[in-house]
Amino acid sequence: MKIKTMILFVLLISGLNLSSSFAAAYLQAELKLKEGIKGDSTSFVTVDEKKIEVKEGVKSTLFMGNFTLNLGFQKIDTTSLSLSLTLLTLAPDLERIFKEPLIGIGHTYSIKEIKLKDKRVFNLELTPSGYLEKEDSCNYLLTDSLWLYNNKVVHFAITYMENSLADYFFNMNRNYLELDYKKIKHYFSFSYPQTLKIDYFICPCEIPGAIWDPRLNLSLDPSKHKIYVLFDKDKESVDFPGPLLLLLYEYWGYAPAFVAEGASGYLGMGYYYAKKLKDKGELIPLSRLKISKDYRQAPVDIALIEASSFISYLIDAYNMDNFRKFYIRATDLTFDQAFKEVYSKTLVQMEKDWLSFLDRYKPIEDNLESLADRKVNYRYYSEAIDPYKDVLAVYAGYSEKNNILRIMNKLAGAYFSLGDYKGAQTYYGQMSLIDTLNPGDHFIMGNLYLLQGQKDSAQTEYLKAIKLDTNYASPWTKLGEILLDEGQLDKAKEDFEKAKKLNPSALDLLGIYTGLAKVYSEKKDTAKKQQNLYSALQYSNYYLSSEKTISSNPYLKIGEIYLSLGAIDSALVPLKLAEFIEDRPAYLGEIYLKLGEAYQQKGEKDTAKAYFQQVLLLPSGLKEKNLAQERLKSVE
Repeated sequence: MKIKTMILFVLLISGLNLSSSFAAAYLQAELKLKEGIKGDSTSFVTVDEKKIEVKEGVKSTLFMGNFTLNLGFQKIDTTSLSLSLTLLTLAPDLERIFKEPLIGIGHTYSIKEIKLKDKRVFNLELTPSGYLEKEDSCNYLLTDSLWLYNNKVVHFAITYMENSLADYFFNMNRNYLELDYKKIKHYFSFSYPQTLKIDYFICPCEIPGAIWDPRLNLSLDPSKHKIYVLFDKDKESVDFPGPLLLLLYEYWGYAPAFVAEGASGYLGMGYYYAKKLKDKGELIPLSRLKISKDYRQAPVDIALIEASSFISYLIDAYNMDNFRKFYIRATDLTFDQAFKEVYSKTLVQMEKDWLSFLDRYKPIEDNLESLADRKVNYRYYSEAIDPYKDVLAVYAGYSEKNNILRIMNKLAGAYFSLGDYKGAQTYYGQMSLIDTLNPGDHFIMGNLYLLQGQKDSAQTEYLKAIKLDTNYASPWTKLGEILLDEGQLDKAKEDFEKAKKLNPSALDLLGIYTGLAKVYSEKKDTAKKQQNLYSALQYSNYYLSSEKTISSNPYLKIGEIYLSLGAIDSALVPLKLAEFIEDRPAYLGEIYLKLGEAYQQKGEKDTAKAYFQQVLLLPSGLKEKNLAQERLKSVE
């Protein structure tokens, strides 16, 4: 993983949203896919449909049915346009269709008899519905080498935007992709030739070169072995099993969305989630999901879980060879026939067997823990809570102390990341009772009390940590910060100096020197204030270069230091970077507060107020909330 240095801050100061907005023209259109028998016009039924937007001047890629569609347009006037369409079908019946029709808004253009399976074909109907002018904040071209960074690993050529979230968290994505690919090779026997890789694009926004599936936030192009996924604070799809879905289409061809997407979830925990849906009475009858159009219109979380679970059941109970036969035979309109031919049961009969299996299903604790860990690594903290709780219940039944402590620590961390400090406190408190000799639990408990404004309880926990480990520097630093907030400057200085003598970490030294600088600032000793600020800056840079994981903390501290030195513009760069990579409310509260202070000093009152208000909206620390309230009054 690349460690970002102050050099990159220059690139980021102009804005971390990665793109500037401007108005662009889009064509809105409806696509309908009809399945039928070749030569029998009365047999066609709509099995899938999509509403799409295509940017003018950009050839965009869409996967639908059994084909990749490259689509572009040129506006002639308000009522007509010229289309450019290239359609490439999946194996085994490879077909290439190229068309450049003139068409009016509201009129339908059809491509008929696209080969599907046996005598069955698709008809594609495209109807432009109008033009749209909108702000385009994602205007990257995939050919723009100045912005795209490519890193090839064993089975993937991974491309992402430099200085995007994917850039910062790249290793995590790569490792999961390679792990999943090994499982795909094992279970499905899919594997590219050694020289061929999946082109995996991790995008910071919905780039116009791909037409995105709004359900899954991704786009596939099997004709060129490409997947486009999103990795941004607002939308993420890096955890969706896109590689397996792509390989299913490339190796086995088309199947209804329920079958193909269900098979792509085979490596996941479909049984676990489906059982929870069943227990809550939220499952949808499978007969309502077998047609792709109906499947896509169902709530995506429920439909995808059901598909993954049911298809996994078919594979596990009746083997992969039988599932492959069904997959290769089935279309949307021949689903029932193909199912009965392969499994000698109706879908309704098999559904009862599957539901009975779910009643008996018990997840393996290692799988649950891995699932939850993956959710946390992808920053889906809320989705990690239930798996951690369930695996904790299993270990509690075995009375396995080490496993219980490990899961409690992870569960508490997930609650903290969500801003639920009482939830985190519950588990850290239990840990301190189980492992009575661990000072770290008491230190974290102190931090949680401090976030909630309970200074006395925080001090008690810090002192417990010190009693268990007299060489523990971190609690002394926190005690110094509490005394500093209370105006007890000499006692605060004393605690900071104690911490400095205890072989503190670089992060501890960062807090110590920052604290001492504040003490000397209050004492009006400018020379010693600056001396300690420069020491803090030195340890911030050391911490950055030595840390193996990405953290907002050193960037926040560097920003604070520059702010204290009166270098406002220099402070804004690391603070904006800290904001960009952080998503946990406790830290975001601190970052927003400092950004507000920086913009207030620049005289940008509206921006300052917006940041202070964000502090109040988040479950940030009580100290930050109180300071934000004060700053808001001073701005107004």
